[in-house]
Amino acid sequence: MRALLLDPTRSDIGDVVRMGEKIGLTVDTCSTISQMGNAVRDKRYDVLLVNITDRQGLEAVGAVCKDGPELPVIVMTAAKNQKAAAAALSRGAQDFLVTENCTSETLAHCLQIAEARLIARHTAE
Repeated sequence: MRALLLDPTRSDIGDVVRMGEKIGLTVDTCSTISQMGNAVRDKRYDVLLVNITDRQGLEAVGAVCKDGPELPVIVMTAAKNQKAAAAALSRGAQDFLVTENCTSETLAHCLQIAEARLIARHTAE
């Protein structure tokens, strides 16, 4: 399984890559919406992880869910920023993780749920 992580602050990249390795998830990274768009066009990804520490993260969620390929989107946010997570869910993200509580096990569980929600949405359409 392959993921693309958009982390504008580059603050959580090392942790997410290590968690991914534990569960067999290859994590590529980028720090801008433009880089994300290019990466999604150039490679096949199974999931998009977006750190929504700033406005750019929310914009990325909206852009991918509206115009991009059908990818499950999981947002990552600090506990103090759960309003942003709710906003991302309303823009089309399948799930969110609180970075302070994230482990390889919670990431794996979230990936399974996000994929199931995306399949259910396609089935309903």
